[in-house]
Amino acid sequence: MPSYAVVGGSRGIGLEFVRQLSANPDNTVFVLVRDKARSSHLASVVAAAGNNIHVFQADVAAAAEIAQLTGGGLDVLIHNAARLEGPHLYRNLTNYESEEQLDEDFLQFFKVNVLGVVHTVNAFLPLLRKGTAKKIIILAYGTTKAGTHMVVTKYAALLENEGFTVVALSPGLVDTSATAVVDESDRTPAQTRAGTLADVDTDKTDYNRRLQDITAITPEESVKGMLKVIQTVGPADTGAFLWTGNLSV
Repeated sequence: MPSYAVVGGSRGIGLEFVRQLSANPDNTVFVLVRDKARSSHLASVVAAAGNNIHVFQADVAAAAEIAQLTGGGLDVLIHNAARLEGPHLYRNLTNYESEEQLDEDFLQFFKVNVLGVVHTVNAFLPLLRKGTAKKIIILAYGTTKAGTHMVVTKYAALLENEGFTVVALSPGLVDTSATAVVDESDRTPAQTRAGTLADVDTDKTDYNRRLQDITAITPEESVKGMLKVIQTVGPADTGAFLWTGNLSV
């Protein structure tokens, strides 16, 4: 029975991973979220599924709790948790009100999107070593993607002789507004985010024109493509940055 841990599965792309993986009764899906009580979208998916979804509060004890349920092993770790929200999401590097604001924004993103990956992989590595698939899939976002990919590269080199597959995976440009935690009237709709991205750098006109022609894909489309990649990658692909969907940014 294949086992998956999805880190960051309360909404958006992570929630869709949970939905599609749990649709196969042969899969066991462990979901880590920041706040179980507020994960209403996930609760609906759990209620509609069988008994193959287990939800945990995302803390240092979660890996140990999962180990008790699996006998100590885990096949696939999908790290989807990321800091993406905030008023500065689409600003370029010269468009902040102050250097202090830029520093704070980057440090917070780095802490969650890069160091968070390291802490998660370290916590689950003993379980993955006892699994059969030995796959670590890290979804990479934005500027911190470069740092995340370097983390992936280091783990790929460290674990290569143990038969691991460690890859960074981009979901493409995805409309996650249906399960957003804020009122969409207060943010830029995903369908227009390509245009917003284009506005941040008017010098790259060809790139901007291409962005404006792009329509965001659905979480269902994105995850369906990513699961195909996850199922087919192997040790020969370890360390790679892969993407599926309509755009990797």
